[in-house]
Amino acid sequence: MSLFKLAKRSLGFYWRTNLGVLLAVMVSAAVLIGALVVGDSVRYSLKSMVKARLGQTQLALIPQNRFFTDELAGKLSKKLDTTVAPVLQLRGLIANSDGSKRQNRIEVLGVDDRFYKIGTAENPMLESQNQAVALNESLAEKLGVNVGDEVVLRLEKPSLMPRDVPLTPDSDLTLAFRLVVEAIADESDFGSFSLKANQVTSLNAFVRLKWLQQQIDRSSQVNMLLLADNASQDITVEKANEAIKECWQLADADLELRSLKKNGMFEIRSRRVFIDESITSAEVDTVNSSFGVLTYFVNEISSPDKAAPYSMVTAVDTSAGAGGFIPEVLKDDEAGILAEVARITSQKPLLALAGNQKQLGSFTIHQPRALVEVRESGSNLEDVLRELLESDGETTELQCSRPLEASVSRFPLSVIMIF
Repeated sequence: MSLFKLAKRSLGFYWRTNLGVLLAVMVSAAVLIGALVVGDSVRYSLKSMVKARLGQTQLALIPQNRFFTDELAGKLSKKLDTTVAPVLQLRGLIANSDGSKRQNRIEVLGVDDRFYKIGTAENPMLESQNQAVALNESLAEKLGVNVGDEVVLRLEKPSLMPRDVPLTPDSDLTLAFRLVVEAIADESDFGSFSLKANQVTSLNAFVRLKWLQQQIDRSSQVNMLLLADNASQDITVEKANEAIKECWQLADADLELRSLKKNGMFEIRSRRVFIDESITSAEVDTVNSSFGVLTYFVNEISSPDKAAPYSMVTAVDTSAGAGGFIPEVLKDDEAGILAEVARITSQKPLLALAGNQKQLGSFTIHQPRALVEVRESGSNLEDVLRELLESDGETTELQCSRPLEASVSRFPLSVIMIF
């Protein structure tokens, strides 16, 4: 018997066993091929999702509750030879014109052409007016709106301090605008932009960057930078951090440097009320004569028979460099008091005064009483008024509707001053 006949008869005799083996092989092959196909499909889907959400974004700079200048984007773009897009991102809610449909916790993005360049898309608001908005497909579908319809957009107004701080006002926390839908942005229009690591499509509303900065009183400021990849070089986190260190300015940290000509000093101050410890430590290490000044809001200043509620108190470090800032006669357990008042009321809330120091509005001083120290060259009251009237080269107008009672120390006389 030949080998071929033996194999043929063996297959015929054990046909049930051989059929089972054949079916098992076929099923296994189908499973493996299907897994490979599905794996390629999932991988392609993930790549498509990443590209739709990030475009050419390689790195992102997102500080927590902080703003920096949009000029930083231009500086980094030249330094790293790539596109850097400034973005102003805020939380908000939006509703259709009659308020029947509303979406909470949407992402409001102030963008310009550089944002769409990273997304390899065209700006849908090139020829739009300021009062226009572009919605992504998911948000437009939930609101049931189309191009040309009106929507009401509400924004959470950025605050210099957390909402739970006592100084924070409980009014004017949001801004509302009635905008026209200029475009519906799909994935090809970079409408699915998101930096969140989840599969939920973000609800985005896009507006013009300059317009949004003006509305929230954050001129030339943003809170996000997107860095595109560079085909000629690999932009790593280390290179980006090094470039940021070289391009970073005081304004990017919300700090301001002022010259105190009278004292022969320079002052670094922050709109955020408090300066980070890392910044103060670096300043003290750089300039040995540096010292700290803390001004804060207190509930009350009281003596055995009098009390002044809701006052501002300034504490100065008693280092060697502070000699020209506070009187030499002032001891650690003493305070320099120029005037006593029963109450001071402001037309604007305290946070609004801190945010816009050039338009302070009007103040009402109730029952003022000055404590004047007279010397041969003048008095402490004249020093304060002279510095106030001549500060920053601007003229400040003071009006007093009633006499100011003054108590002059070391001189037995009473003075009535009207200014």
